[in-house]
Amino acid sequence: MTERKLGVFGIAFLYAGAIMGAGFASGREIWQFFGVFGKYGFAGLAFVGALFIFVGIMTAIIARTLKTNDLGKIIVPGNSRILTAFTGYFMAFMLFTVVITMTAAGGALFMQQFGMSRILGGAFIVILVIVTVLGGFGRVAKVFGYVIPLLITVMIMVCAGVIIKGIPESGIESQMVPSPLASFWQLAAVLYLSYNILAVVPIVANAAINAKSTKHAVMGAAAGGSFLAGLALIITLALQTDAGFSQSMDMPMLAFAMGLSPVTGVIYTGVMLFAIYSSATGNYYGFTTGLKNDSKKNQKIVIIALAGFLLGLIGFRNVVAYMLPLEGFAGIAIIIMLTCNFFIVMKNKKKEEKPHMFRDFEDHNRFDFPDGVVRVTAGSGGESILFFGSEKTAVFDCGMAYCGEELAENIKEAIKQQEKKDGSARTLDYVMLSHTHYDHAGGMPYLRRCWPELIVFGAAHGKAVFERPGAIKTIRTLSIAAQKYYDRGDPEKIITEGLRVDKTVEEGDRISLGKEYITVLETKGHTDCSLSFVAEPGGLMFASESTGVLESPGVIHAAVLKNCRDSKKSLEKCRKYRAKRIVSPHYGIIPGYYNQEYWDLYEKAMEHEEMFIKGLREKGLPAEDMLNEYTKHFWREDRAKEQPIEAFRINAARIIMAYSENMDI
Repeated sequence: MTERKLGVFGIAFLYAGAIMGAGFASGREIWQFFGVFGKYGFAGLAFVGALFIFVGIMTAIIARTLKTNDLGKIIVPGNSRILTAFTGYFMAFMLFTVVITMTAAGGALFMQQFGMSRILGGAFIVILVIVTVLGGFGRVAKVFGYVIPLLITVMIMVCAGVIIKGIPESGIESQMVPSPLASFWQLAAVLYLSYNILAVVPIVANAAINAKSTKHAVMGAAAGGSFLAGLALIITLALQTDAGFSQSMDMPMLAFAMGLSPVTGVIYTGVMLFAIYSSATGNYYGFTTGLKNDSKKNQKIVIIALAGFLLGLIGFRNVVAYMLPLEGFAGIAIIIMLTCNFFIVMKNKKKEEKPHMFRDFEDHNRFDFPDGVVRVTAGSGGESILFFGSEKTAVFDCGMAYCGEELAENIKEAIKQQEKKDGSARTLDYVMLSHTHYDHAGGMPYLRRCWPELIVFGAAHGKAVFERPGAIKTIRTLSIAAQKYYDRGDPEKIITEGLRVDKTVEEGDRISLGKEYITVLETKGHTDCSLSFVAEPGGLMFASESTGVLESPGVIHAAVLKNCRDSKKSLEKCRKYRAKRIVSPHYGIIPGYYNQEYWDLYEKAMEHEEMFIKGLREKGLPAEDMLNEYTKHFWREDRAKEQPIEAFRINAARIIMAYSENMDI
């Protein structure tokens, strides 16, 4: 089962959860690095908050750009294999120390609240961590999505209670004793960020890779950093209401919660357990991503976690005061390298960008159609899109014959789902045929077998094509060739009976689907029978191949088989219609913001193709040599997924002829 992609808040909660562990929730870390410095601690908080956001964003962008969660590649600038490998191992070790910290925290919590052994508390945490991490990233993200919002809410309520209501004065003399390794506020702020970077990078990188888009990843990282900064500020304000008490307690926020009421203390104890668990889980998962994926990986996960538990018995206060600052010094180097790598990655990305590349196409789902529009395509080679009107149902094109039966089953399943949704009986009423080529019309006979009352709308010229025995023979021949190429089904089962246009349509005609209607545009150029259709209201244009075939982001093939002048006219007609969304044939739906650029790109593709063919003709090459040169220039192996090279060469010969007819050479 495919894991669900993360949105902004999912990423933010993962980010916050990785940092918001025992040291954070207990108030120990916040006091040690900020609260102990009085008013200067707030300056440190502002600095750290901004950097939390910046570092998170940098990590998310690097991970999305490089498409990796490898810690070495994300952090290390340049291509040094040794440094990358070393950094990866070093980060893994640092992440492992978090398990030590959190198991120590679990032990401290059990001792402070329940008078139980440190061993029992540490063991409880490590078992929960092992069970969650073994479930993979999906389980980690799901747990964080539930736990972190609850933690934030309770912590804010407790802090507000302490600030507004207050607790009985402890009478403990106010002491501001910084750690000897972080003795002034500027250094403390830097160290707090730098040791936490060890948790930020792996969890944000994994979250970014699993995000819905780069935009979601960046906004999620920014939101996570903001959550942390805001919560740290509130905790600091609460802790400074009784500095002596905060200094004296291993877990001052827990002690403050107990001071508000026993019930609040019990609730905050639960918060602490969850915080310890979430931080240990997030960081340990980051550690496990560096383990080799073999049959023994799960065993390693268990054994290493248990080792962290044993080392955590040194005690929580000692961990915070000494281990965390030492990690912070190491984290400074990580931040410097990460920042350098970020600017290098952005510089390289800018170099690679081309003038006509689609923006954010890495995040674009070309089959993410609006509600009521379903992709029912079967096999390769030709798209079929089902449109549910309020009363009638239409399919745009029928794909290839070899997968006609599969197409019919896909449509049946889509209709079944729609019937469940709107509670009404459905059938397939119409086929909107863009043109008569075998990869667009081949599945029609199979649909007629299932829906005998089916009405096929097409151009008058298309109707005439189907009435020619030679055309039907060609469709069958190409359909069999496709079947053999894709190695699907029995060529003897390829049928052509039923290839016909039932009702002809022309420019401006409207076909009612109830409250919705289909507007017809004659778009010749690819063929003389080519039609484009626009579903209204909504402005969803199903463009014909006369307006280009989008092969990949930024690459359009100008499939002009009949007449380049007609294709240019079709381009202008579609451009002026200003559809809200465009479905490019053989590709899918393009981003709405790119409509105008799509037409511009197609126009340039036509110009390029025309100039290339003109160059071949100027050389005086014979037809076969021109075809070979054209194929060498425009054919790519990845095109075979949609079109066998034999079909490509047939079309290429027609393209050369179509352009040549308009050249005076």
